[in-house]
Amino acid sequence: MITPRATVLLRPLENLGPPWPTVHLAEVVEEPAAHGRAVLGLPMWQVEPGGGIFGHHGPGIDPEIDRRSPWCRIVADCRDRVLPAAEATGKASDVVATICWIGASDL
Repeated sequence: MITPRATVLLRPLENLGPPWPTVHLAEVVEEPAAHGRAVLGLPMWQVEPGGGIFGHHGPGIDPEIDRRSPWCRIVADCRDRVLPAAEATGKASDVVATICWIGASDL
């Protein structure tokens, strides 16, 4: 589920979706968490002027999740791990990020 606010911030690209410009990344990371989804990662992509899309080194995120925790704790822990990485990401106009998240039913 992509919220209306996150949809406004999207940067549609062919063969990659949905990607967001890194300038909005911290705000967009808050959206899934606010709707009960745990954000697991932020793959980064560099968009070339000719339309090519290449993997771009993004911030590292600790992937460990305590699956025994209540779902709301998992969501909060994931957000707390990912948000500093989102805020530290460069704000280059040619770099976008996709956001990997899961819902409670995915565990």
